[in-house]
Amino acid sequence: MMATTRRWSVALGMVAMALLVGAGLAGPAAAQGTDDGDAPPCTDVVEVEVQLIVRGGPLVVESCTTTDAVVVGDADVLVDRDATVDGPVVVVNGTAVIRGLVTGDVVVLRGRAVIERTAHVEGDVVSSQQPRVSDRAEVDGSTERVQFTAILNGIGIAARIAWWVAISVSTLVAGLIFAGAFGGVARRTVQVARDAVAPAIGTGGIAALGVPLVSGLLLFTIVATPLGLVGLASMAPLYLLGFVAGATVLGHLILRERTGLVWAFLLGWLILRVLGILPFLGGLLTFAATVYGLGALLVAAWQLTRAVAPALADPGPAADGAPAAPVAAGTAPAPADTSSDAAASDAAVPDAAPADTAPSEAAPAEASSDPAPADETPADETPGDDGPSAEDPAASDPDPA
Repeated sequence: MMATTRRWSVALGMVAMALLVGAGLAGPAAAQGTDDGDAPPCTDVVEVEVQLIVRGGPLVVESCTTTDAVVVGDADVLVDRDATVDGPVVVVNGTAVIRGLVTGDVVVLRGRAVIERTAHVEGDVVSSQQPRVSDRAEVDGSTERVQFTAILNGIGIAARIAWWVAISVSTLVAGLIFAGAFGGVARRTVQVARDAVAPAIGTGGIAALGVPLVSGLLLFTIVATPLGLVGLASMAPLYLLGFVAGATVLGHLILRERTGLVWAFLLGWLILRVLGILPFLGGLLTFAATVYGLGALLVAAWQLTRAVAPALADPGPAADGAPAAPVAAGTAPAPADTSSDAAASDAAVPDAAPADTAPSEAAPAEASSDPAPADETPADETPGDDGPSAEDPAASDPDPA
């Protein structure tokens, strides 16, 4: 009996001691929790630059810490008591809990801003969900809820419309130049697209997919990095030409030969731009037309190059291995010089005339074989005068017979 009573006394003493210890510990804690006076001043203040975090956290700005700004994506933020953010606090897809000083705005997109009683915000408090602000917190600016999702959706729609208009205008101008000024290339492109389907698809696939892939791999090298940049930069004009050629081919397949290439391009351009409004199917069809048009254009350019190259390489036959000299318009070609051949033939034929033949008999023959030009006739002689000339040696010598 005495032993049982002693055990209960020990147990009650231990419980009483525990209650006294708990009360002693809870008293200061309760006083600290309800005390709104100033906390002990920070002896050491840590200065931190802009804090940025994406997909992590939560990000905690500890007490006695000063930072310029806080930007957090897909995480939560806690600005502890006696911490200072000398700038804004921006949170995307998270919660911002403020217990210290924020000299800028507190903006929370797709989340909530919680301003506790020890916080002081010198700017505005804006969040997608309704902000929670303690009655004892200090907010110098306004506190409001803003539907950022609707604003972002509106900006996205406006950006897509502007992009669609820019692409439409650029492709329209390029297509009119292609079909109007380069009609021969456009007609050959349409012919290739109609007759050589497989080469057009293969060439377009290599150019539209292979060139950016190889260029991207070249970027990881040191020596060929500039070549990779050039390859990637060339894809924009290649895709532009491919779209223009594809629209021309599509319009020509519908209109056939009833109209010209300009109207064919306008029809194909209108169809592709309207289909481009569709979210997924429109982009897929536009890309297919671009690849096919680019392949047909490259094959047509290769064929035209092969047709022009032989004509440029073979200018025509040349005399004695040298290029022929150009002949002016209206000028007759010069006769061949046969004086040397005639002299050689005269030297080979012996003189059959007798030695005592007078030179006066040969002179008239030479004169008759080479008549004088009409413009060398003296002015005082008439063409019908049969009289002997004073300068004619044949007329001054008498006939020996």
